Amino acid sequence: MENKDKRNTASHYFKADSTTIFDELSKGQPEEKETFQNLSSPVEKVSIYFPSTTSFSYINTPTNQPVIETMNIEDNILSDITSSISHISLESDRIYDGWIPSESTKEVLASIIASPGNYKVDKQLLVTPNIAIKEDFRDPIRNLLQNYLGEEAASQRRTLLISSVTQDDRGLRQLVANGCYHAAVNLTTQLLTVYGQGEKRSDQPCKHTVHSVQLWFTRIALLVKLRRFSFAEVECEPFGDLNSPDLLLAAELPQYLGKHTLALDRLSKVLATCNKIIENLMNGLTEDGSEIYKKEKREECIKVWKLRRLKVLYSLTRCAVSLKDFRLSSTLLQALLKEDKESTSGLFSALGRLCLNLGDINSAQEAFKKHLEHSPTGGNYDPVQGLLHSAFISCAKNDFGNAAQILEQAHKISPENPLVINNLGVCLMFVGKIRDAIRVVEKAIQARPEKFLHEALVLNLSTMYELESSAAQKKKLNLLSLVAGHKGDGFNIAALKLQV
Repeated sequence: MENKDKRNTASHYFKADSTTIFDELSKGQPEEKETFQNLSSPVEKVSIYFPSTTSFSYINTPTNQPVIETMNIEDNILSDITSSISHISLESDRIYDGWIPSESTKEVLASIIASPGNYKVDKQLLVTPNIAIKEDFRDPIRNLLQNYLGEEAASQRRTLLISSVTQDDRGLRQLVANGCYHAAVNLTTQLLTVYGQGEKRSDQPCKHTVHSVQLWFTRIALLVKLRRFSFAEVECEPFGDLNSPDLLLAAELPQYLGKHTLALDRLSKVLATCNKIIENLMNGLTEDGSEIYKKEKREECIKVWKLRRLKVLYSLTRCAVSLKDFRLSSTLLQALLKEDKESTSGLFSALGRLCLNLGDINSAQEAFKKHLEHSPTGGNYDPVQGLLHSAFISCAKNDFGNAAQILEQAHKISPENPLVINNLGVCLMFVGKIRDAIRVVEKAIQARPEKFLHEALVLNLSTMYELESSAAQKKKLNLLSLVAGHKGDGFNIAALKLQV
C-alpha cells in the first residue's frame, strides 16, 4: 500500500460533521476569564503513557472498567537534568544571562555599582541555600532484592555507586547517564558542601557561581525525578520568589506537591518577563531595556528568548493538564500552535487527546485530522501514529475490541514501538484477554529489556499478573530480577507493586 493510501485509510476515522470545541479553539484565544475555568471529563480517565512528542497520552475509559494507572513525571525532567549538567563548568555567557530584575533587586544592584567594594547587601536579601536534609540515598532495588530474594541475590546487583565514579562533574554525568539518580544526589551533596553550601549552613553567606547554581538545579531536578517532592520543596525554600539580587532560578516544583495555583503563578510571571525581554530586544534595546544592543548579538538573543518562552509555555501546559484544567490547557496549546511551527503535527495530536479528556470525540477527530494534514509526506510518513489515534477514538467510544484490532495492525508495522505495545496490552486486558495482554508485554520486555523496562510497562504488567492468577508474586519477583540486571537505582520500584 502506498503512503498516500495509508494516509487515506487512517483519515477515515477522523470525520467530524458539527461545530465542536475544536472549531471554537481554532478561532484564537478568548480573553474572558471564563476561559480558565476548570472542566471535568464526564468519564474516568486512565493515562496510558509512554514518551511521545508532546508528553501527553490520555485515554478515556468507562467508570465500570478497571483502571491501570501509570506513574509518570514528565520525562523532560531527565532531559533538563542532562542539559543542566552539560552546562556545568562553562563560563557565563552574556547572551544567555540577561534578565529583568525586580525593583528591589535593581536598587541593590545599582547601589553595588555606585559603591563598589563598600556597599553591604542586607543578609536577609541574599539566598543562602544549604543541604537541608542530610540523607545517604540508597539503592531501592538492592533493598528489594535483599528483602525478597536474600543477601546473595542483592550482592549480585551491579550498578554504579558514588564510589564508582570520579567526585566531580564528569562522575555526576556518568551517574545520570546510567539512571543512578540516588547516587547522583549523594554526589551533589559532596560537591555543594565544597562550596560551603552543605548541611547546617543556612545562616552562612556564600558566593554563587554558574557552577554552583547549576549543581543546585541538577540536585533539585533529581529529587523531583525521584518523587522526593517534599525534600525538593524544603531545599527550594531559600531561593524564595526566585528574584533575589544574587541569583535567579525558575521552578515548576509546586505542581508536584499539589500547589498548582502557585506553580501557574510563578510560571506566568516568568512568561511575562520573557515577553517583556523579547519586546525590548525587538525594539533594539538590551534585555532590561536600559541600553542599545548591537544588531548581531540582538538577533541571537531574540532566538534564545523565544526558545525560552516556548519552554515556559510547555511548562504551563503540563501544569494545566496536571491540574485537569483542560480549557486552560487547550488555550495554551493554541498559543503553542502559533509559536512552535516545527511541532504542529505533534501539538494537534496532543490537542486531540485533550479533547478526549473533555469527552468531545468530534473535536478529537478534527484535531487528529489536522495532525495528519501536518504530518510529513512520502517516505517520512509514519502510519502508526494515525492508527494510534484511531485506537484512542475507539477507546473513547468504549470499543476496546476494535481498539485492540487497530493496535495489532500498528504492532505489525512497528513491532518495537513501546507506545503501541503498552496500549495494546491494556486494551487486550479490557476485553478480558489477560493472558494475551501479558504475552505481548512480556515478549517485548524479555527481548529488549534495556528498551522496554519502562516504569509504565512494568506497572501495567504487574497489575496484569495480579488479575491473572494467584502466582502474581513469583512473576513479579522474576520481573524484579530483570529490572535489577538492567536498570540503575533511579527506577521507581513502586511499579513492581511489591511491599517495601
